[in-house]
Amino acid sequence: MLKSKESDENRLQQKALEIEMITPGQHSSIKELYIRGTPKRAIARLLGMNIKTVRRHLKKEEWVAYTRPIPTEERRLAGHEEWLLHRVVEVKYNASILFRELKLRGYQGSYETVKSFVRPLRQFKTKACVRYETEPGEQSQVDWGSDWVWLGDTLTKIHFFGLVLGYSRRMFVKAYLHERLPNLINGHEEAFSWFEGMTAEILYDNPKTMITVHSRQTGELILNHQFKDFAAYYGFSPRFCAPYRPQTKGKIESGVKYVKNNFLPGRRFRDLEHLNGELLRWIIEVADVRIHGTL
Repeated sequence: MLKSKESDENRLQQKALEIEMITPGQHSSIKELYIRGTPKRAIARLLGMNIKTVRRHLKKEEWVAYTRPIPTEERRLAGHEEWLLHRVVEVKYNASILFRELKLRGYQGSYETVKSFVRPLRQFKTKACVRYETEPGEQSQVDWGSDWVWLGDTLTKIHFFGLVLGYSRRMFVKAYLHERLPNLINGHEEAFSWFEGMTAEILYDNPKTMITVHSRQTGELILNHQFKDFAAYYGFSPRFCAPYRPQTKGKIESGVKYVKNNFLPGRRFRDLEHLNGELLRWIIEVADVRIHGTL
């Protein structure tokens, strides 16, 4: 009876700790809100967590996953954790896909272990995110997206450069055949011309065309010298999402999806020039007159 009671208490303690577990995104939200001057109790209310959790994570330089005594089966995931935290978002928290890919990486554990790893991450991803609004001219966001498109009689992989203004959500998009630096720079210049200016800050993911080093552990950031010179010439400040945290730039992520889901379906184009002409017409007639989201 005593052993059973102790076992129940251990489960309750573990459950309490799991409730207070937070994601990397929530950890960053705590930091960003505090930097903006938000009181700790207000942060706790906004994010739906205990004030002690807020205080504890403000003392940490970076997010560290909650750890507990690891059963033998779960130890089989050792060495895969960082890859999992990155990949789980890309596969939309699908444990079956992760299990299949882990087997190719030499994982010898069970599917149930992978499910147990993913379950709390899936639960916490549904918690409300803090929405950061920016003033006019303060920030825009840039990203690439790709899809297969008919150019004439050829199905071609097209890469879409997108820039969205943080305040108004107005968007500029241009199609290219690749994402290399010349097209990246041209996309910026076309967007600056389209909007007749630029924001003080532009937010990016961590593309290799712009970044040589971005350490998750130390925060060290080294820009590609050509892109650094380009940003200095135009006078904007590039800002980059924390590694493995692309949701920081949700406005442009949503914009790229909007192009794929609203503009492309059912369309064929003579060539790349025709595609870009139709894109601009769609931006003017559809994208710019819709009721913009608030992601």
